[in-house]
Amino acid sequence: MAAPRSPAPGSGTVLRTPTEPAPYAPGSGAVSGASALPHRLPTQPATPPALVPRPVPDQTAQLPSPTRRRALKFGLGAAAVAALGTGVTLLPWGNSSDAGKNRAPSGKPVGTLTAGTVVWHFDEPVMAGSYGPALSDGVLYAQRDSETYAVDASTGRELWRGGDPTAHSIGHLTAGGGMVFTVGQPKELVALKSDGGSTAWTFTAGDDVDDATVAQGVVYVGSLDKHLHALDAATGAKKWDFATGDFIVSPATVDSGTVYVGSDDKNLYALNAATGTKKWSFEGGRSFQASPAVAGGLVYALNNDQILYALDAATGAKKWSAPLYGSAPAKVYDTPPSPVVAAGTVFASGSDHLLHALDAKTGARKWTYGTTPDIFEPTTPSVHANTVYVGDRYRGTIYALDTATGSKRWAFNSGARMGGTLDAYGPIATLSYVYVANERGLLALATGDGNH
Repeated sequence: MAAPRSPAPGSGTVLRTPTEPAPYAPGSGAVSGASALPHRLPTQPATPPALVPRPVPDQTAQLPSPTRRRALKFGLGAAAVAALGTGVTLLPWGNSSDAGKNRAPSGKPVGTLTAGTVVWHFDEPVMAGSYGPALSDGVLYAQRDSETYAVDASTGRELWRGGDPTAHSIGHLTAGGGMVFTVGQPKELVALKSDGGSTAWTFTAGDDVDDATVAQGVVYVGSLDKHLHALDAATGAKKWDFATGDFIVSPATVDSGTVYVGSDDKNLYALNAATGTKKWSFEGGRSFQASPAVAGGLVYALNNDQILYALDAATGAKKWSAPLYGSAPAKVYDTPPSPVVAAGTVFASGSDHLLHALDAKTGARKWTYGTTPDIFEPTTPSVHANTVYVGDRYRGTIYALDTATGSKRWAFNSGARMGGTLDAYGPIATLSYVYVANERGLLALATGDGNH
């Protein structure tokens, strides 16, 4: 077992978990003594089986000369990317003998469950971990390729399926305003009606589109055509677009009439949400591919060097910056996890295998959290009340940490990888539930607060 590292001067407290919880299996609970609801995932061994590549020839036929970024969006590793000219292999989803069957309990209120208990699971072997689920108005949306499905967030009951199951999605889902937005065929953003999954409209950009953001009746979507497109959420009609100097794979953030979006041209842009006019830009030395966070008049943006910048939201002036790497810049080529701000603290996952908690005003580290041995690959965190939830995307473990101290409240090993090769989408936290998407499907875990 590796020895815990000592915190660097001024880095705050480094907290580490010495042991990993056992992988999720039927009849198990995440917390000792917990009483879980019945769950019926396909039988899993105590140690998940090794992932052995398998050929999927029918999925390669529709990929017209995929780029490295597009291939990575499909969750392919570097070896598979290098072999695209001779055939593509994808990882299996584990035991899928009951694939597609809803295994949720009845959904009747059962009171407050022990934190970390499985409330329901949906065992469709989806690529949800790579493509990122969305939660809106009590419905959880996830997808397998471009087939989108809606699940009741309280019970796990499937409500509908829609979209084109033969298309190849390369983005995560966004939901709001009665619509679900996803990526269909290359270059297409597809809007599905949330009340049944039928297609409302389709928008075609000049190149592949990426993750969309919806706010106040407008959808903002970046593209490899180097533009940010603003579309009417109800009709798909274009309102405006803004040209940058390179690809846009950063999901935009909208706050107080301003759209903040990063580009591979190394700039973070602030645009007028109504007109697309540029207010300011900030050059950060490397691509900005993570989604920025906005709070208290500051914008927090993490670039692909794993440097977190705090900028004045009105002017773009730098207030502070903090490296989230070890002894040398990370030079990360994957999309970094996005930072989250809550209660005066910025929570951000670094390439140093740590979750960082920094003072939002000064950038001073309050604490960092990691595991022993140092193979923790943290996802984008999610915060509710006084708990921050973060996943280890390769081991599939969810950690619930105290926001003030970083001490572990509980941990749960979901039994399968979460988060794709390129993206690091994490859990979704609410009052009563923490939703987890991994390569076996969806799980709802009890937070220990509220009723279920």
